[in-house]
Amino acid sequence: MAKMDLQLLKKIVDNKAYEEVTWPDVIFTPEPEDREDHEGMIIDMQTANMLLTVYNALGKPESKLKFERMLTTYTDFMKLVDFGWKQVK
Repeated sequence: MAKMDLQLLKKIVDNKAYEEVTWPDVIFTPEPEDREDHEGMIIDMQTANMLLTVYNALGKPESKLKFERMLTTYTDFMKLVDFGWKQVK
């Protein structure tokens, strides 16, 4: 299981795959009906590509640093994902 960072997002997009990730601030409990035992969240290529697109669109270095810091906690990561998908519309 991987730790979420920019390199992981790039790896997911480059490999056209997905990756199971975890954050230190959350413990995932799989639903009983899940066939696979997941200990984290699966990040797919589409989501990873969207996040990289948002990151690359940021102009200021301070904004990029804030984005990178937000990847490290689950709640901030979900805020980035929600923000990014709203921009796609």
